[in-house]
Amino acid sequence: MNPRTMRYLLLIGLLSCRIFLNPAIAEEASAEQVKEWIHDLKTEPADSRYRLISQICKMAAPHAAHPPTESSNRVDLLPVLEAAIDGDDPKVSYQAICTLCYMNCKDAFPILERELRSERQVQRQMACMGIEWLAAMPEVRARAIADLEAARDRAGEGLGVRLAATSALLGAGVPQEPKVFLEALRDPRGNEAQAAKHLADMGRKDTIELMIVRLRTAVPSSDYWLAKSLNQLTGADLGKDAKEWQEWLDAHRAELPEQLN
Repeated sequence: MNPRTMRYLLLIGLLSCRIFLNPAIAEEASAEQVKEWIHDLKTEPADSRYRLISQICKMAAPHAAHPPTESSNRVDLLPVLEAAIDGDDPKVSYQAICTLCYMNCKDAFPILERELRSERQVQRQMACMGIEWLAAMPEVRARAIADLEAARDRAGEGLGVRLAATSALLGAGVPQEPKVFLEALRDPRGNEAQAAKHLADMGRKDTIELMIVRLRTAVPSSDYWLAKSLNQLTGADLGKDAKEWQEWLDAHRAELPEQLN
């Protein structure tokens, strides 16, 4: 999933929770209310479950931003969000883990850590993002960094999660090797947009040709990030036209490092 698509999905999730609209000012939920919500998330029809998790999102993270600028204190809602994550409705589960991330609450850290090993890849990827933000808290930083490094290095882990973990480590201020970004740029299944962004930030002019190759078949939004990365590396402004970028490269190849393939 490329950065622009990820931000779009997150924004849709936040708006559906109405986090940006008239944030709820609510008292702490009673134990009985928490039990009732958990029961409803397990037994109600799908539409009702989604409406319920949207309301809980609104209460749990009323001032969410990307990235978060403050932490939520609604720890009373963590059992409800955890139950939603554990449910069999991927839509509800996704909303719940998004909310945990945007709560930016260290009490949610153990749940996010557990989700780094979820059977659902999207849950593991989202957990990387939430843990990246929590790494800004000195009291959990060392543990957060260790968790992300473990996800990055886990044997058999998919490229998407390894890429998310490596990106999160960079976001947390931990320098990274370009290996996973190069892998993603070369792999047709890899997130070329995210890879290109980080390689451009690293000043890797030896990846220009790889980016042009991916630009030829890039879908909308991925092509935006590839073109932006090429512009950052070259100073040329040729938009999303792969043919023009190839012509530029052929004309300037002697001035550039040997291109990777």
